[in-house]
Amino acid sequence: MSKQEEVRSAGTLGFIGGILTFIPYADVVGFILVLIALHQLSKAYNNNEIWRNAIVAVIISIVGAVIAIFSFIGVIAFLSSINAGTYASVGTIIAWVLGLYAIAVISGYFWRNAYAALASSSNVSEFASASRWYWWGSLLTIVIVGAILLIVADIYAILGYYRLSR
Repeated sequence: MSKQEEVRSAGTLGFIGGILTFIPYADVVGFILVLIALHQLSKAYNNNEIWRNAIVAVIISIVGAVIAIFSFIGVIAFLSSINAGTYASVGTIIAWVLGLYAIAVISGYFWRNAYAALASSSNVSEFASASRWYWWGSLLTIVIVGAILLIVADIYAILGYYRLSR
């Protein structure tokens, strides 16, 4: 298979996967397709930085989600086991939210780097835009606007994959 065919195939996987991430119950499959696409593009462009940053972002996100779930259970158990005052409860919840925020920013940093490397290798400007929006979205997740910016980043990534698939 030629490099152009590999890129086209990976672009199609990324495009389909990106769309599936917006569909409930299909989002995990879509996310896996995007990761496969990024891995294939990393090989096709001979740029390991794409895959390395993407996989680190995923690992941080998964570990962060597991920590978030268990720490949330721990926070609830802690607050219900003691006669915690309002300040202790609010302080514990704020600490939990700030921890989640830190994980989102670190993961966003690696997503930004993955898409910046992909933009550099592919010369597809939509990936450069996705890179910027992933970064700003992760920085602003502390305020709800960040979630909207992450959706914008996803749309730019989908458009980039579409360009590659043509």
